[in-house]
Amino acid sequence: MDPTVHFDVVKSELTRQVFNVTPEVCDELCAAVDEIWGTDTQALKEVTLFESITKIIARTSNRVFVGLPFCRDEAYIHNAVGFAEDIALSATLLRLFPGTIRPLVAPIITYPNRRHARAYTKILTPEIVRRQDLQRGKETDIVAVSDVEKTTTTPLSQTGGQVADRAAAQKNDFLQWLLTRSLTKSTSKRKAHSASLSPDETDPAIICARLLHTNFAAVHTTSFIGTNVILDILSAPLDEGVVDKLRAEAIQTMDTESTSNPNVKDPSNVTKMWSRSSLTKMHYLDSALRESSRRASIIGVGINHKVISPGGVTTPDGTHLPEGSMVAVHSWGLHNDENLYSRAGTYKPFRFVELKENIGRRSGEEDAGEGGNGSERKSNDCIKNTKTVNTDHEEDQVAEREKEKDAARVYLDQAHLQFIATSPTYLGFGHGRHACPGRFFAANELKLLIAYLVMRYDIQMVTEGKDVGREGSDDWIGNANGRGVRPECYWAGPNHVPPMGAKVRVRRRVI
Repeated sequence: MDPTVHFDVVKSELTRQVFNVTPEVCDELCAAVDEIWGTDTQALKEVTLFESITKIIARTSNRVFVGLPFCRDEAYIHNAVGFAEDIALSATLLRLFPGTIRPLVAPIITYPNRRHARAYTKILTPEIVRRQDLQRGKETDIVAVSDVEKTTTTPLSQTGGQVADRAAAQKNDFLQWLLTRSLTKSTSKRKAHSASLSPDETDPAIICARLLHTNFAAVHTTSFIGTNVILDILSAPLDEGVVDKLRAEAIQTMDTESTSNPNVKDPSNVTKMWSRSSLTKMHYLDSALRESSRRASIIGVGINHKVISPGGVTTPDGTHLPEGSMVAVHSWGLHNDENLYSRAGTYKPFRFVELKENIGRRSGEEDAGEGGNGSERKSNDCIKNTKTVNTDHEEDQVAEREKEKDAARVYLDQAHLQFIATSPTYLGFGHGRHACPGRFFAANELKLLIAYLVMRYDIQMVTEGKDVGREGSDDWIGNANGRGVRPECYWAGPNHVPPMGAKVRVRRRVI
């Protein structure tokens, strides 16, 4: 199996289609949240946060991966999520054994993985075969239509009707992109006479394995971040108004053009609730996501590389790294460095909004200063002879180009502070050529999730610091004293895991 196929599909198709699938994401998000968190506007419901977020993310992600009805099939979701959970557990357990013993214990430890994989493959194989038959039939029809065009005057609309029907029946989801790429890969291998050296890329079992790996990468990391974000914004002091600002932003950025009445922002019109332009306007939410990912980073080390040079590598300070050794960056240390982030240990949800505003403010002050000098210079030049007009015009053009360059620099500086942007000081998604290719989809999914939750639900923390003046009262719950006690994350090896058992109380808001 070529390990690059599904990676390439994520990097190319999923990233390119990320805004095209937003209506499907919104639709599934609404259905999943309403089912899991409930729609009761009176009573509070207590839910385990990480568990509920994982179910919501799994359904939403698989709406894009395999579409309906599989994303709502309990057996399908159970095995997709179970496989991802068991991989992490199996890997941890296997590391406890010496390398010589691992082959003996691996079949036992990885049995749950294989069980989930078999069940998952059994569920999805009929759909894969159906789509492959449709795909191959379409190719046959295209060839037939081409031959007919050469030998007859029969209208294309009559001879190619089946082609149009087959094309219309194909879905625009990750599975379809994967099938197309796998078919291309398999055809290339046959032409290169190398098919006998590797398995058929169109084998349904291999297609399912690729989807399981994609689920593993997408569901749990996104659920980790989503859980941390909700806990962080709930534990922020009430006087900062974090939830209120995020809620107002979510409502203000709704796509009014998609509703039946352009003058009314209708939250019930979920499939068109937020558009591409809407997501880019969520500056407060984008900052809150990046800040939570920084402070509650889910990894302690990142950018892992293996030394492959035969003689090893010697660093400038004289440290020798032998061949085969692993090198990584202490991302946790970077994210909590006081020299890089002021009050690094404090969750400041709008830290990056403030940084962007400071960049724009400094640029504006520089432009104002240059503008004043330019006006004074032009006033003085007016009394000179006409030969200086052309020179003055050229200087104005140069000044205008410099302003455009400054504006571009400001835009880039601000763009580098977005949630999806990576840098040497922010490694939430890695950095460089090997940065997470699915971060664009994950970021949009998280924005839609958090925006929908804060807009449609009142959320209260269960673990709170009690207000001494109101102790004994029944209504102190919900960050009443403005200093919510956030259940802390814990370390599992190099991974920083959110509190799995943390609970919140939720209630549907009346809009």
